[in-house]
Amino acid sequence: MSRWDSLKSEKVPKRTNERWSQSRLKKGSNTQPPKKAEGNLMISYSIFCGELKQYDNCSILEEGDRSSFFQLGSIDSCPPEKVAEVVVKSILLPTLINEDSPESLLQVAYTLSNELLKDPPICSAMILPLTADIARGEESLVANPIGKTLILVLQDRLPQSRPTLIQLLNEIKRRSIAGTIAPCVPSLLKFFCGQLKNSGTSQTLELLRSVLVTYSNSYKTLKILLLRNYSTKTLCTNHCHSCGYKEGTSVLLDLFHSQQESRLVCSCIISFLDSFPLDLWLDEKSVGSMRLFSQSLKEDLVALVRSMICCFSYDDEFMQLVYVVLSNIPYSKNIHDNLTNEAVKLVEKLGATLRSKWRGNVVSCFCDCAGGRPQPHGSISPMVLPMSLWLCDSSSLAFKTFLLENAAGKDSYSSATRLIGVIVRMHTDFICLEELRMIVLGHSQTDGMKLLIDFLSGRNECTSSSFESASAVSEFIVSTLNTVMNTNERSDLRHLCLQGYCLLLPIDWAVVINTDQTQDVLDNLKRSCKERNNKEKAISFKAIGEMLIKCFTQIDNDICNVDWLTQLCREVEPLLESALNVTGRLAPTIKSMVIFAAGNLAFGIRERQSENHFVRPAFLAYLMEKICHCIDHSNEKIVGNAIRSIGHIGFLAFHHPYASYLELNNEATQLFILVVVKLCQKVRQASKDTSTSSMSWKERSSAKKHGWGACHALGHILCCSLATKPQILNKSQEACGAIVSCINKYELLNEKNIVAA
Repeated sequence: MSRWDSLKSEKVPKRTNERWSQSRLKKGSNTQPPKKAEGNLMISYSIFCGELKQYDNCSILEEGDRSSFFQLGSIDSCPPEKVAEVVVKSILLPTLINEDSPESLLQVAYTLSNELLKDPPICSAMILPLTADIARGEESLVANPIGKTLILVLQDRLPQSRPTLIQLLNEIKRRSIAGTIAPCVPSLLKFFCGQLKNSGTSQTLELLRSVLVTYSNSYKTLKILLLRNYSTKTLCTNHCHSCGYKEGTSVLLDLFHSQQESRLVCSCIISFLDSFPLDLWLDEKSVGSMRLFSQSLKEDLVALVRSMICCFSYDDEFMQLVYVVLSNIPYSKNIHDNLTNEAVKLVEKLGATLRSKWRGNVVSCFCDCAGGRPQPHGSISPMVLPMSLWLCDSSSLAFKTFLLENAAGKDSYSSATRLIGVIVRMHTDFICLEELRMIVLGHSQTDGMKLLIDFLSGRNECTSSSFESASAVSEFIVSTLNTVMNTNERSDLRHLCLQGYCLLLPIDWAVVINTDQTQDVLDNLKRSCKERNNKEKAISFKAIGEMLIKCFTQIDNDICNVDWLTQLCREVEPLLESALNVTGRLAPTIKSMVIFAAGNLAFGIRERQSENHFVRPAFLAYLMEKICHCIDHSNEKIVGNAIRSIGHIGFLAFHHPYASYLELNNEATQLFILVVVKLCQKVRQASKDTSTSSMSWKERSSAKKHGWGACHALGHILCCSLATKPQILNKSQEACGAIVSCINKYELLNEKNIVAA
């Protein structure tokens, strides 16, 4: 049975998604169905009708279909289902299938097909799966008979039909219905192999890329990756002396080695590696046929990586392929694994390329592989495993020497220093203390300080280090930061030093205390807190907050004793008080960090669990009142920090030894009510507004976040004995009611909110 005969036997029942009459036209919605295209579609349809009438005596169409078509009238007034049935199935497809169709008629048929695919309702009627078929399988994997036949017909008419076929594949991809193309993959694969062997044209590669992006549901399309030639008759004895690749093994790699259309070949392979679940396919725990497939895939990837090393190029597309290959493939940590070993060699080739010729796109690719770039959700990109293994291997020593010579030589090369910083950010063991000292104290103070900040950032991320003496590193870091702060008035260098203070570890602060540099550091921070530069002031308060939390909670009591901590609090207390007492408008970045530091101070004192008054009770009352009013601020960061800090300050203020002082002065009741009312507002707002469609995504996200924080803060505050006093009990009950209301709406709210409540 021919394709056309099988299609004629199919009926087109009503589809599951009546595009606009049911699923998209909700009750009360003002959404209107899209208007039919009255421009290009109507023109193309009219031209096609006129051209078709010239072939009345031709045997292209059956008489009944021709009659139904010409009785259809204007396409603009027809339902999409009828257009698919009468125009596409009965007229357009037979015209394209019939070998006797004149060239002029085929051209207008391609144009009409394009315009039909651009019309959303008609396109949906042509390619969406049918109701009867969906009952037998998942909707996205079921083929529509019209769409399936159209793909095969357009494939037979290539290359003339290429634009129409690409348009069709794009629509299938956009609707996530890869099942429509599934039955056509073997036939398409056969076509691509033949076309690429004969000519290797760019049009064929573009079409191949479209298929790869569209049909990414099954590992069966692995064959499209390298287009293996399984026929032993066509295998050649020619092979590459560099990588051992045998000509004829893979159509794409043949093109790769011959440097034909290399950019499009790279693009096709990138599409594969971006689209398919390689973590699942290369799982070492797979068994049976999946294990055999995994081994076959690994062999193909080894051949690909070897070919890339052999045919290394400076093109942007090739650099993109290098990054995708190194980052998307799940490598084994065992360097003796064949695939991992080849990937390490690819990184080595990348480093050797930089040594021979410093090119911008190669540097960019190396930096991407090194990681450390901020990600949308606040995390940073990791270093790719092959690069990490290479940096630990002796084969990277020549590259390391090259960078160090250029970074610390007389003709200081700032790009080399920056690249060292990128590597150190994710791999601190790349350089030793003496090498770090040599660059930081070298010719360019700015580049040296940037490298030091990268090193400190990397050290915070990495818990293990091969440095022979951690205390020696800490002494060098602290002395360098203090020296630069004391001897420079340049705002950029001072800002870098303040960043460094924020990144100090507990062991660094222990060195500060043991070497009597505490006052020097505090003087630097206090001076920066009074600067006019807002950025410098904000990061100074952040550094104070980091110092407080580490000294109170993470350093041994013998080093940070009660007397030392009390003196530290006396130094910090007036800074926070004066910052919150500013008469003019305080910049949001500064206010946010002042509140952050106040919260850290309260949390540190709370965790210390000491009977000592590290701060004055009146100061705690002052902080509570000032920060409580910040909960209604328009700046999201200020609100978030205020909610967090008020929980810690409230716990401290309403518990021994501070609660008795506040109660004697009749401040406790007023402060408790003020705090609870403000936090309850945030909890209610979160439980009410997160399901409101009038709010933007960002507003809903903020409401959830602040509701979550408010529940945590209430948990700290409601556990005090003050909450059950008669004059306060009704407010405590309101708070509990707000929390219970939040729990009752568990189906609508974020999981974090429910757990916190």
